[in-house]
Amino acid sequence: MSIKKYLVLIFCIIIIVSLAYANDTVFLREDFYSLDNWKPLYFPKIKAHTKYSIETKGGTHYLKAESTASASALVYRKEFNVYEYPKAKWRWKVSNVYKKALRGTKDGDDYPIRIYIVFKYDPTRDSFFGKIKYEAMRAIYGQYPPDS
Repeated sequence: MSIKKYLVLIFCIIIIVSLAYANDTVFLREDFYSLDNWKPLYFPKIKAHTKYSIETKGGTHYLKAESTASASALVYRKEFNVYEYPKAKWRWKVSNVYKKALRGTKDGDDYPIRIYIVFKYDPTRDSFFGKIKYEAMRAIYGQYPPDS
């Protein structure tokens, strides 16, 4: 293959890859200037809750979560179509990891961070007994829990 054909082939590959990434639309980019886009989620049997704040270091804002024998979560307030935005990307820094964590046991179920992407419950797609279960949970908690 001549150099000219080789360069044309490389150029075509670059264009194809660039077009593929150009259509990869990002729904959420959180720079954490505030927690306005997030709502707290508290677990009924947990007495203490994680404390969330916004920190700034080197001009970059980030979410800081402090947990001492506590747990809770933050839930993004806006819904989005996963078919339009099928990819998730994030970064984090973790310090002071619990050294006695034992994955798979309730007592050792302690992770420094978890990311969940949850799906809204759709009663039109559920079985009769599934609907009864979700209606009971909605009656207790005031809203449907996530489906998956």
